[in-house]
Amino acid sequence: MADLLQQGLKIAALFESIINSLPTPVFVKDKKHRLLLVNDAFCELMERKRGELLGQIDYHLLNHEAAEVCRLKDEEAFASHEAIVNQEAFTTSDGVNLTLQVRKMVFQDDNLGSVLCGVITDITELKHYELQLNDANEKLKLILADRTHELANVNEKLLWMANFDPVTELMNKSALTEAALSYIQRADSSGGKFAMVFLDLDDFKFINESYGHPVGDALIKAVGNRLVKVIKERGEVARVGGDEFMLLVSYQDKAEIESITKNIIRILKEPFDSNQHRVFINASIGIASYPEDGSDVITLAQHADAAMYVAKKNNRGGHQFYQEAYTMTIKRKLEMDVYLRDAIKSKELEVHFQPIFKAQDQSIIGYEALARWNDKIFGSVSPTEFIAIAEESDLILPLGELVIDHAVQFIEQQCQKGEYVSINVSPKQLMHPSFKSYLIKQLKHTSMDPKQLAIEVTENVMVKMNEYITQLIQQDELQGIRFFVDDFGTGYSNLSQLKKIQFNALKIDRSFVKELPHSKTDISLVKVMVLMAKELNLEVIAEGVETQQQMACLAELGCQYIQGFLLGRPAKAKRQ
Repeated sequence: MADLLQQGLKIAALFESIINSLPTPVFVKDKKHRLLLVNDAFCELMERKRGELLGQIDYHLLNHEAAEVCRLKDEEAFASHEAIVNQEAFTTSDGVNLTLQVRKMVFQDDNLGSVLCGVITDITELKHYELQLNDANEKLKLILADRTHELANVNEKLLWMANFDPVTELMNKSALTEAALSYIQRADSSGGKFAMVFLDLDDFKFINESYGHPVGDALIKAVGNRLVKVIKERGEVARVGGDEFMLLVSYQDKAEIESITKNIIRILKEPFDSNQHRVFINASIGIASYPEDGSDVITLAQHADAAMYVAKKNNRGGHQFYQEAYTMTIKRKLEMDVYLRDAIKSKELEVHFQPIFKAQDQSIIGYEALARWNDKIFGSVSPTEFIAIAEESDLILPLGELVIDHAVQFIEQQCQKGEYVSINVSPKQLMHPSFKSYLIKQLKHTSMDPKQLAIEVTENVMVKMNEYITQLIQQDELQGIRFFVDDFGTGYSNLSQLKKIQFNALKIDRSFVKELPHSKTDISLVKVMVLMAKELNLEVIAEGVETQQQMACLAELGCQYIQGFLLGRPAKAKRQ
């Protein structure tokens, strides 16, 4: 018996030695909340000797509020006979506030009955970090909310830009095409009719050159407003080009269209007061009816265009309904196709180079290669006209190769280190296998650095061919070549497409530059485009910069590079 007692005392001493060696405070209480056992760490925490603690209750050691919390938790543990964990506040003698995590569990002792064992962990530092983390998370949530809202606004503005003309706030060509499809479906289901009315302002270029673009744009906006008043709820009005409008008008008989067209001509002949200038203008109008003059949007548009061409040629300032004979207007295009083919083959076409400048110091950083054609028969042909003809045939491929040849030669002979030349590429070029192979051939057989060549595709091409363009950019043989989005803001791209395709730069369309710094709308839109480009790590080039005020405004908005007549017109390469 003595041996068992002796052994029990040794075990008790060993147990006491073990709990005293623990770095965390440990205590044992009876059901009257009296301390029966404490370890050294607990004494150190309470800053008292063991003898001063044993037999004491919490109300003798802590303030009343803290002691009450301890008592309630003790009672909860005794009642449940399950381990509970709670946090308790504790203040040291020198005023340091601690947060303690206390784990309490009840045990049964043959002599003492139910006893409560508590283990204390100081989690003050952990709570501090937790508060910091929570604070950081709240700040991050605010930042993310702001950025999400900002990007949502950008997307909303991009969607608007995709469907509306920024000058007139009317539908653009893309939106009108969708509307025309709806008109066709509605006419097919109801047996109704509608007309596509193509309106081109006469001598608008002369007004632009005489009074400047601000007056020209104000005139365009006023024309749009008058057209809307005439059409009202009977149709749709869209601006589809610089001085071109397209209308969709439902009707029962041609007399209605005749009346509406005469009203348009009459109301447009009234003077326009624009920026302290009184301007007079006429419009030539072509009309194609569905379904008589075409069963699809493209045919209707072509026939309305042909009728307008006849009106402008024979009845300037008047209107003309489409007739089958007007397809002769295509004859010029066919003839021009033949002459253009010969011009490309004989290399009569020229390539001019327009410099691109840093907005900050006006130093040249690159050039855009631009095809020019001065024919013996047709005279100086607009690039818009002959490139459109080339795109409709297979001529765009040799024309594109001719431009590439001139660009590479210019890079090798006249470009300084770090300067590049950009070339415009059409969808047909992009899709043709010879385009990629021709580029690779140029890179392999010339001394040109790939970084000195840039490919420009329009925003609409980017949207329609984003997967193909992505594959092209990722070609190992074409690594280093830059890719630009041209005419940005006139198409209907979105952030996800721009993010997916690894472009190097956006070229803001000249239509957003014309009214700077006077147009608040254009300032907002350019600001949005620059912000979006910055988020996507893209350079920004503004096209059509013609005044010092435009350049200063663009620089203030964060646009890095500019291109336009102000600093440099397209010119032939210098002869070596």
